[in-house]
Amino acid sequence: MAEGFLRAYAGDRFAVQSAGTKATTIHPLAVRAMREVGIDISGQLSKSVDDVGEGWDVVVTVCDANCPIPPRSGLKLRWSFPDPAMAGGDDSRVGHQQDFAGAQITGQAADLFGSRIKPIQHRRAELLTYLDKIGLFAPTAGSITGYDAFEQTASTGGGKVVAAAGQQAGQPVIVAYRMGKGLVIRTGLPQWSQRVGSDQETAAVTRRMWTLLSR
Repeated sequence: MAEGFLRAYAGDRFAVQSAGTKATTIHPLAVRAMREVGIDISGQLSKSVDDVGEGWDVVVTVCDANCPIPPRSGLKLRWSFPDPAMAGGDDSRVGHQQDFAGAQITGQAADLFGSRIKPIQHRRAELLTYLDKIGLFAPTAGSITGYDAFEQTASTGGGKVVAAAGQQAGQPVIVAYRMGKGLVIRTGLPQWSQRVGSDQETAAVTRRMWTLLSR
């Protein structure tokens, strides 16, 4: 379910896989619960941790016990949700638990990975770098210009914001925040990757991002 939600919300920005202790089958009630919210996971496969390899940038565990983690992974987050498949009772009770777990995962994924809280706006964006405790925007002159499409980012899931740029303070388009010992950086500029090779400012900020994320 978590894989399905993240693919739906941010599959254009992230490579997404899910895995467990061992490969089994997709629970039919999970498929039904996801179909009810417009997401089809019937084509997904149950996988073990060994099947998905290693070196993931972010690993989120969603079990309420000790979870296996792929080796050499970066930011590790634990979201403890009871396994709906372990709920006792008939199908209606299990289905209710599926719905409850889905709602929790939706909120967490939206906060961390950035569901769009507003549509992409197609107009000239001049972003003021109004907060920078980590030197993320050091390569700029205090603003980021030259973009004509942007989206305001969603909340930070309780993380501590350490850098932000937006059209006005409190409405970040680019935001960096601490989650535990990790750092998350989100850019609400769909054209960002296209400009890395042609725009010196974008390339310089990108290099700074990777420096901070690799620490």
